[in-house]
Amino acid sequence: MRAGAADAAELRALEAKLRQAQVARDWITFASLLSENLTFTHVDGRVEGNQAYLAGQVKSAALARSERENLCVNVHDNVAVMTGRRINTVDGSLRQYAVMQIWLKTDQVWRLLAQQTGRLG
Repeated sequence: MRAGAADAAELRALEAKLRQAQVARDWITFASLLSENLTFTHVDGRVEGNQAYLAGQVKSAALARSERENLCVNVHDNVAVMTGRRINTVDGSLRQYAVMQIWLKTDQVWRLLAQQTGRLG
């Protein structure tokens, strides 16, 4: 497997782990996958850093399920751009988003550096 392909496979697994931790409300695992310099842009345009985003997630409604579709991973050295759809189930309601994530690899560890989310439908 090429280095880029290996990184892409690792990133897909980390993105799944991030969603699984969010659904399980495992905030220790969830936080470990976020960069200290995280920038998260919400569907309403709000922008939060790492601590504010994490605090908001802890207080948010529980996700019953979270899936990705059409996930595209482009790796460029120590930076990766991931795009695709995310489908969440919250309080029995299906919510669909277009999501772009930027992951950064430092000291051989990938962490989510930025995410922008747009609501679909």
